[in-house]
Amino acid sequence: MPTAPLLRRPVFIYGNNVVGGAEYMFLRRSEAARRLGLEPVIITPPGAMDAKYRAVARVLHAPRPLLAKAGAWPGLNARLVGQLAAQLGPGPWSFEATAMPGLHLASLLAERLPGSDYAFFVIGPQAAPRHRPPRLADLITRPGRWWRALRGRDYYEEVAELADRGRFFSVNEPCAEDVARQLGRPGFPVGLHPVVVLASASPPPPTSGRFLLSVSRLDGTMKAYVDGLIQALPALRTQVPDLTLTIVGDGPDRARLEALARRLAPGAVTFLGTLDNVALASLYAGCTAFVGMGTASIEAALHGAPVVFALESEPRALSPGYYGDPAVLGFGEKVPGQGQHPVADYLARLVQDAAFRQEIAQRGRAQAESRHGIAGLDQRLRVLLASPPSVGPVLPCPWPAWSRLLLNVARGYAWRPLVKEGPEAPSLDLHEGALAGLQHELTGGTGDLVCGVRDLVVHRP
Repeated sequence: MPTAPLLRRPVFIYGNNVVGGAEYMFLRRSEAARRLGLEPVIITPPGAMDAKYRAVARVLHAPRPLLAKAGAWPGLNARLVGQLAAQLGPGPWSFEATAMPGLHLASLLAERLPGSDYAFFVIGPQAAPRHRPPRLADLITRPGRWWRALRGRDYYEEVAELADRGRFFSVNEPCAEDVARQLGRPGFPVGLHPVVVLASASPPPPTSGRFLLSVSRLDGTMKAYVDGLIQALPALRTQVPDLTLTIVGDGPDRARLEALARRLAPGAVTFLGTLDNVALASLYAGCTAFVGMGTASIEAALHGAPVVFALESEPRALSPGYYGDPAVLGFGEKVPGQGQHPVADYLARLVQDAAFRQEIAQRGRAQAESRHGIAGLDQRLRVLLASPPSVGPVLPCPWPAWSRLLLNVARGYAWRPLVKEGPEAPSLDLHEGALAGLQHELTGGTGDLVCGVRDLVVHRP
């Protein structure tokens, strides 16, 4: 009888561990691996997503300076890879990484562990890996490039070879095209792996009141549009006096944004910090309109909110349009040739016209359901993990920032243990038949552990 193809086990390498879109993308991919009967592994620094990660994957912790910043030397990376390989075991594995130095580590691990391969995953705009080390030949033939490399600004053109091997993935076309332009090779093949979002199976009653909603990490950089949204609120309130703004999320820019809100719209802006998925579902379903980008915008649409995109890294709060409009590409990235208008222009009609709100909400929900459903994720991941390994080139060690390199020496990374298992959570062994029912009870149908039970891990016997 024919046998099912062996599936490589997925390993996701990501240098941040906060509550963000990329973390949730790897969480959803880990859940898909579990549905395929595999135990995925997430390599990450300790952080806010550990409890959710541990519910569906094995977690290996490594220092953030070695996963997220170019500050190591070849010997230190080899030491880290040796410890990771010892923890992982023989494999075969499929490694996914989104940036340097994680992608460099993935290439070393794929070479070291037989039958394994690695892939580059584009999760945002302007994401081409940088810090390729300077080459002596460039000093003579291309001194400008040599100088860029010396400052850590040269791109890894080897990433384009991963595209030729079918190991270059992106959450959408605009992000992939951004990277292709950065590498100077437009049009190379890219596998599209859209982010997956889940609607709550039993959502709570919608939050009442007329309010705009934004959900993001308050970083002041990529999500700078929150600044412009606060500034636009007073003008919108002249049309709808009871309109308020609710901001969900946390980050280094929160204190400044709170001060701005108190000055421009006192009493009209509420900051709620980070919320679980049940509370978010209620806000999504009850808001007058959602303003944002990325995964949160898709989640909002899936819960029935009319969505106005906000462009990344744009403090004036500009927008290409509504989610669900077929003419709008991406979900918040700046696309060449695509229009940019103030978010307030798109909100003005939404906040006053209930029929128009319903039309935009229905369009957005239909698009979210068709493009970002769970079945497509499982199938794409199965095809990837069953395909013959296609080992890309071993990428050169990223050129370090010398200040970070010296800090890593001072931290003792050259002799300290670098990898450890994520802390174990209390566990409960269940028979297979009880798994689905308990998961639904604990997650409210979302797949995420909530309501104070985040440290419960379900094991198959």
